[in-house]
Amino acid sequence: MQIIAALGGGAFVLASFVTGLRLLVVARKSRQLPELCLGLGLFLMGGVGYPLTMLAQFGTFLPDGGRIALFVANQLCSVVGLSALGVFTYRVFRPDDAVARATVYVLALAFVGMSAYQDFTGGMAPPAMGGPSPMALYSILTCFTLGWAGMESWRYYRLLRKRLLLGLAEPVVTDRFRLWAVGILCAMFLSSISAICTELDIPFNTSTAGIMVTGVMGSLSAACVWFAFFPPAAYVRWIGSRAPVPAAPS
Repeated sequence: MQIIAALGGGAFVLASFVTGLRLLVVARKSRQLPELCLGLGLFLMGGVGYPLTMLAQFGTFLPDGGRIALFVANQLCSVVGLSALGVFTYRVFRPDDAVARATVYVLALAFVGMSAYQDFTGGMAPPAMGGPSPMALYSILTCFTLGWAGMESWRYYRLLRKRLLLGLAEPVVTDRFRLWAVGILCAMFLSSISAICTELDIPFNTSTAGIMVTGVMGSLSAACVWFAFFPPAAYVRWIGSRAPVPAAPS
């Protein structure tokens, strides 16, 4: 059973690492903020931060100080990655919305403030050892940031879907928003249930149900993220063949 979770988690890490890194390369050439923010978010949260967390919580062969240091490093990746994801969501989906802009600022300040407080008060030790975190609000805001990104992408997918019926949108581009929404919402669901179980002292990561959920959600999220940004030629042709034929003008 552990193999299922390892495959799902490994697929998620690999997809996040490679996709994030390639987006950072694109951002270096294009000098565009959305590519930079999304690249940072995927690379730091899934590609680097998640493995650090797993190593800290399950690396019982490491000294306690080393496990705490790994979790602190993960927290730094998480703060930067989540803040970058918030900026990406705001700039791509609601660039003229003052509330969205203010939300990004509040989230970033909250993540930095809570992480600093948790670090200086010794609160990194319990979650590093797999126990409950004294900063439950951090988990709530993390799920909010992921959920916000997913729901905005789904909203835009629905909008493009209507335009697709009129021949005003590209099928592959439309599908990309659907895939990104599903992928990031799967990550939100996994993060939410893991945080809840941890706070309730339920062994989610070692239980049969937890392993199955991690394997399925991790694999689905990885596949969606990969196909959204690097769709195989056969998949592109399949999406194009399924696209609705635009209605003829009357």
